[in-house]
Amino acid sequence: MKAARALALTLLLGVGSAQDTSTRLDQLQQQLQEQRQLSAQKARELAAARARIQNLTAQQRQTLAQLDDLARRTATLENELATVTARVAL
Repeated sequence: MKAARALALTLLLGVGSAQDTSTRLDQLQQQLQEQRQLSAQKARELAAARARIQNLTAQQRQTLAQLDDLARRTATLENELATVTARVAL
């Protein structure tokens, strides 16, 4: 009788333990899924940030080219002004 009770108790504890393990496994799988979703979201955000940085860099290069062009035009105008001023002085 004692052996049967011990066996029954062991089986009940084993079933309870298996259910606890199964529940914990389900929780861990859910957490893993949530982490994967967060990681995917962070990856999308990082890609968007990189695209903005690349776009900003392209805009900066374009602005720099425009500034260089303005500097060349200004130098040309200054040279023409110096030439006209020299001619007027004569």
